[in-house]
Formats: sequence, C-alpha cells, structure tokens
Amino acid sequence: MGKNWIFDENKIGNKIKKCSWENCELEGEYKAPKSKSQIRDYYYFCIEHVRIYNSSWNYYEGMSDQDVEKLVRSDSTWNRPTWPLGKHINNKPQFKESISFENIEFSNIKNDLNDPFNLLDDYSNNDFIVLNNKVSKFSREEKIALRKLELDSSLTINDLKDRYKVLVKKYHPDVNGGNKNSEETLKQINSAYRLLLKKLSVP
Repeated sequence: MGKNWIFDENKIGNKIKKCSWENCELEGEYKAPKSKSQIRDYYYFCIEHVRIYNSSWNYYEGMSDQDVEKLVRSDSTWNRPTWPLGKHINNKPQFKESISFENIEFSNIKNDLNDPFNLLDDYSNNDFIVLNNKVSKFSREEKIALRKLELDSSLTINDLKDRYKVLVKKYHPDVNGGNKNSEETLKQINSAYRLLLKKLSVP
C-alpha cells in the first residue's frame, strides 16, 4: 500500500495483522466493521476476503422499512433534533399579556405578511391584531404599488383616486420643466395606480 508502517492501523509495532478470515494466512490490509453495533471495531481482511465480506454486509439487515426511513431522515440532519413546520395549531405561541396598539392603523396583518409557504394558514384572523375589518390580500407587486403611492392596505378606491391626483400634480413634467426624473416617476405612479385600481374594482 506504500504507507509507512508507523501510520498504518493494521500494524502493531513491526507486527503485521493477519487476515481475520478463517484459515487465511495473507496480510489483513483492509478493515471492515464487525457489526452495526460495533461500528468502530474492525476485522482486518486481505483484498479477496474483504470483497466477500463487504458483498454480504448490510447495515439495515433486520430493520423494518419504517426504521430504515427514520434512520435515513435522522442521518440527513446529522442526528440533530428537528421540528415539523406548518400546520400544527397546538404550536401557536401563547402570550401572557395581550398587546395593544391604540391610535395605530393596521389592516389585516395576516394578509399583509409575505407567507409563501402558507405557514400561517391554521391561524385565524383573530390570532392577529386586526383593527380594520376589510380582508384583502395584496400581492407582492400590489404592496410595492402601495408603497410607491405612499398608501397603506386599508385604502378605499376614493383614497386611491385622491392620492393619484395629488401625485400627478406634483410629478407632471409640465410642472417640473420637462424633468426626465419626474417623467419616469410619473410613469411608475401611473402603473401603480392602474394596478391598484384594478385590484380595488374587483368585487
């Protein structure tokens, strides 16, 4: 094998280990675990016998399919503890005190959260602070449009129209001497307005 004997595990001092196979006199250069319960204790075999031993070795022998699946899952996280995600209503956090946000306007908080994996599906709206009865779900693009128009998700169609008029007057190129930045901002405002108008017009 070309390794220095000092660093070779199958040699003790100058003595070479013999193949562990019965009646074999060859050098035991190759190690193999004795059993799954003795995974760190080894037999030492010659090349021929290690091949025979390995071909019959089955770590999962005697285990049910469920036990094998459990072991594979555990090994995939390096045997660290894990917890399931998602629909476990009993795992909802419990708070000792209710939180009050007086004089702060909130829309339906649950619907405003970006929850791509639907982890909050088992929570009812009562589990969140809802000071606005309007239940509407805004997409990511619609939320960006709300920010562009400096509006929140509790807006009405009249709020949207009023805000649009104010911003058009502010950023119109005629008012800003043909400024290209104002023109670009107005295009973004128009796009945001159309998107939100479409959203609010749907019953």
